[in-house]
Amino acid sequence: MTQGRYRISFTSGSLYHRESVKLADLYLSLRDWEEVRAQALHDNLLQARTESTAKRTCREAIARLKTLAESELTFLAEANHQDQAHTLLLVISNGVTCMTAPNQDLLSWGLKRARSARSTGSSGTSR
Repeated sequence: MTQGRYRISFTSGSLYHRESVKLADLYLSLRDWEEVRAQALHDNLLQARTESTAKRTCREAIARLKTLAESELTFLAEANHQDQAHTLLLVISNGVTCMTAPNQDLLSWGLKRARSARSTGSSGTSR
């Protein structure tokens, strides 16, 4: 088995839920990741206490979001809180070498199910 490197965000970072949604929304209006980064840092969009925290959080969240297609960024910006979290978990798992194919398939299936439920107006859950 090949030993891969973990991104620091996987081992010690958070989901960056709120930050990712804000950055995705900003990207959809600007359509340029460098402009998103610059504006987010200039306006302290992520409400970080220090500049170094803002830079690190912005860098990591943007790196994750760049892996999404524009339609997925739109979904992230418009989805409910739970679907957003599932999308972000999927984004993180795609960058992890230890994530097994069955687990990735399960996450992908869950995201597709959430999208389908959202488009049909049902909750996608059964009791």
